[in-house]
Amino acid sequence: EVLPSTSYVGAISEEVAKETGLSMDTRIFGGGGDNPCSMLGNNAYLLESVGTSGTFSVRARQPIVDGTLHPFVLPDDRFSHPQGPRQPLHCIIDAASAIDYMAERVYGKGRFTYEMLNRVAQRTPAGSRGKVIIPFIHGQRVPYAPQGRLYIKGYAPSKDKKEDLIRAAMEGVAYAMKYGFELLREGMRKQEMVEAKRITITGGGAKGEEASQIRSDVYGKELINPHTEGAAVGAAYIAAAGLLDEPVEKVSARLFERGIQVSPQKPTLIAPRDENIKLYEEGYQRYLEVLEEASKNGFEQESLI
Repeated sequence: EVLPSTSYVGAISEEVAKETGLSMDTRIFGGGGDNPCSMLGNNAYLLESVGTSGTFSVRARQPIVDGTLHPFVLPDDRFSHPQGPRQPLHCIIDAASAIDYMAERVYGKGRFTYEMLNRVAQRTPAGSRGKVIIPFIHGQRVPYAPQGRLYIKGYAPSKDKKEDLIRAAMEGVAYAMKYGFELLREGMRKQEMVEAKRITITGGGAKGEEASQIRSDVYGKELINPHTEGAAVGAAYIAAAGLLDEPVEKVSARLFERGIQVSPQKPTLIAPRDENIKLYEEGYQRYLEVLEEASKNGFEQESLI
């Protein structure tokens, strides 16, 4: 049976109550997917989520149907937000997983941390000394490339530093995300939607200072990290909305009015660095050229690392 996300669907079992310590009276509501819940929990208009995979999505009144974007619907059947109940979304299969993949080949499995990778990336200049990485580990949805694999351009093992590949991987992920962002922006323009000045970021990839700075530079946009576990907060909003029989937006507004904080930290704003914007605009065009080359080659390449 298909039900609205805010529908009551039952109570927890006695076994679950014993294991968790929750009351047998605890109610269960329908809930939603991770990205729609994250959109609600972060109170975002334009949302970037970077984890194992990476997504870009926007609140919209109408779906953007172009054959490339996922036509998600935000999880509230009594939706009252003026920006609309739809969530067109673009997804890349590999984001942080592509950086992990590269780091394992540079340092070995389990021999690095994300803090370390961000420090390493800071030591490499923007543009990674001409190295370009297409971060397709498990194929790609858009552009459609089921055979897609990691592809490296501009790296000479005999003379170049392996460490440069860490920043190149971060830049490659940023370029792959920008590819989807541009598709989303085109759909937004067709619907005459507002062009956001800032992008709300979430997910494990949002915690990397240099990786996030790279993405800000590549997009030419400010990023704001609310440091909220957005998906969990959004799911809690949905349950509260179902319990109180109110729209999610009213529930979240009520918490805000009462001064209830959903994050222990103040939001962090990341602004693009002027000196890198043009460099990364050129870098993105180079990325597209390498992507075309890789596609023509069937992503076949001798092992460079």
